[in-house]
Amino acid sequence: MGGSVTVEGTLAEAEGHRVLHAHIDGRDYALVRAPVLARLLSFASFEGLVSMMSGSGIPFTTLRGDLTYSRGRIVLDRLLAFGGALGITANGWIDPSRSQIDVEGTLAPAYVLNSILGNVPVLGTILMGGEGQSLFAASFRLTGSSDDPGVAVNPLSAVTPGILRHLFDPFTGAPTTAPQQAAH
Repeated sequence: MGGSVTVEGTLAEAEGHRVLHAHIDGRDYALVRAPVLARLLSFASFEGLVSMMSGSGIPFTTLRGDLTYSRGRIVLDRLLAFGGALGITANGWIDPSRSQIDVEGTLAPAYVLNSILGNVPVLGTILMGGEGQSLFAASFRLTGSSDDPGVAVNPLSAVTPGILRHLFDPFTGAPTTAPQQAAH
């Protein structure tokens, strides 16, 4: 709700199909009535954020990332959305034509406060693990039907510093591709 979004990209031919490679930038919006995100936040024990979605929504100041659209599938690459209350990273794919999803990422509550250590040289890199990471965050994976996906959250990752989080993350390195679609 609200805000602005810009998508810039290039359209090309690859293997006889049109492919869109794009970058998305969004600003100053609120996420409301998002049942899959509400389930994800509940599994991660971020209950206060779930109640925000039923009211005025969860405010976000920034959305950015890359995407590719080909053969009816959207592939997300380094998608990052954040505001004062929540930060989300996501990689994977969504196939609207088949109502399927396979997306993994990280949820970080109180994103702004949580990521302040990232601004401290060296220490921030060691503790946080890189851009878009927070000291306290939970990794997640959504798979299956996009209407009612399976939700998996790794509770150990919620209290693990960024660089160590991947040691406890069963989703890291998990395949984010699905079997190839038949040619249309």
